[in-house]
Amino acid sequence: MSTENANKLYLSLRFPLLLLAALWSIHLLILYFDFDYQYWALYPRRSFGSFGIFGIIGIFSSPFLHSGFEHLISNSFPILILSTTIIYFYPKVAFRSMLMIYIFTGILVWLLGDYFFCEAKAGYDCIRGHVGISGVVYGMVTFVLGNGIFRKNRKSIILALIILFFYSGIFLGILPTQEGISWESHLFGAIVGFFTSYFYREEIEADEAKPVDIYSNELPRSYRPHFLPPDIFDKTKAERAREAAEAANNPWNSTNTWDDIN
Repeated sequence: MSTENANKLYLSLRFPLLLLAALWSIHLLILYFDFDYQYWALYPRRSFGSFGIFGIIGIFSSPFLHSGFEHLISNSFPILILSTTIIYFYPKVAFRSMLMIYIFTGILVWLLGDYFFCEAKAGYDCIRGHVGISGVVYGMVTFVLGNGIFRKNRKSIILALIILFFYSGIFLGILPTQEGISWESHLFGAIVGFFTSYFYREEIEADEAKPVDIYSNELPRSYRPHFLPPDIFDKTKAERAREAAEAANNPWNSTNTWDDIN
C-alpha cells in the first residue's frame, strides 16, 4: 500500500473508531451506574404522556444504546467496516450520507414502528422500546449496494458485490420473524440507505470522474484538436500557392538554414 493510500485509510478510520469508542463507553457507563436506559429508547409515536419527551428523543439516542454485550458486539464489527468503507471510497458524501441514514431511520421507526405488529403490554396500547445501531448498519449496507446500481462505475459495482457477498444474510432481519429484534429499524434503515444512495448519485467522487475525450462530439468543435488549420478548405488554390511562396521567400522561415539566408 502506498503512503498516500495508507494516510487515506488512517483518516478514514478515525471517525469509525471514535464512534465505536462512544458506543462501548456508553454501554459500560450504563452498566457501572446501573442506569435505566429504557427512558432513552425510541418509542414509536410517543412524545408526551407516559414517557414524557423521551419517546421522540429516542430518534437520536437509541442507536447508542444496546440491550447487552451480545447486541453491542454484533453491531460493532459491521459499523466499523461499513463506515470505514464509505468514508474511504465516498469521502465527498460520506458524512452527509451517514447522518441522513441515522436521522431518517429513527424518524421512520418513530412514525411507523409497531404499527402493523404490536402486542398490548401493561395496559398501554403498545409500548416497545427500540435500541441499537443496527438500523444504521442496514442503511450503510444498502447505501453501498445502491451506489453500485446508481453510479454504475467499476468501483461502486465491485464494492456492492463484495458487500452483497458478506452481508446478504442480514436481510433476513427485515422480516418480523424474531422476537425481541427491531425488524422495523432494519427495514426502514435499508430503505433510507437505498434512498440516500439515489439522492447523492450525481455527486461524483474524484476517482469516479471519467476522462474527457477530446475527440468527443460532446465538446464544441472549437475545443477539439485540429490536424490541419481549421480554415484550410476555405482558401482558394491561388491563396494557398501565394502563402507557400511567401513562406519560401521569408529568410527567417524555420525551414531555411543559416547558409540559405546568407
